[in-house]
Amino acid sequence: MPANRFATLDGSTVAVELINDGQRKLLCGVAAYCKDPLLGRILKIKVQEEWGDFDFVLRENEWDGEINLGTASGCDYEICISTNCVCAR
Repeated sequence: MPANRFATLDGSTVAVELINDGQRKLLCGVAAYCKDPLLGRILKIKVQEEWGDFDFVLRENEWDGEINLGTASGCDYEICISTNCVCAR
């Protein structure tokens, strides 16, 4: 996996596609690339929804999913996350 692959997403809009039991939910947010003292390099996607605001945090050295251009979502980029790999903290 290339080092700093999240760096190009900093400041971009990112659609996070969640798939749970075959159902798709698309959430859009703004990405911030930074270094966390405990987690290392991360991509934090700030999502604002009418039911609440939250962050998706992806660790660069552990997440190996695809990053695609966001042509279908209207965002700059898209990522897909299966709910079997999501851990809420």
